[in-house]
Amino acid sequence: MGTLLGRSIGETVLRTRPLADIVPLILHVAVQSRNLHTAV
Repeated sequence: MGTLLGRSIGETVLRTRPLADIVPLILHVAVQSRNLHTAV
């Protein structure tokens, strides 16, 4: 479910923002989700 939500958000962002802004955002989200999994 989380992946599906992330994918839809990612697709929306891809349509509305340049790639240069998206890459750091994706990396940030990936780190955040990894931290969440580690915390649990």
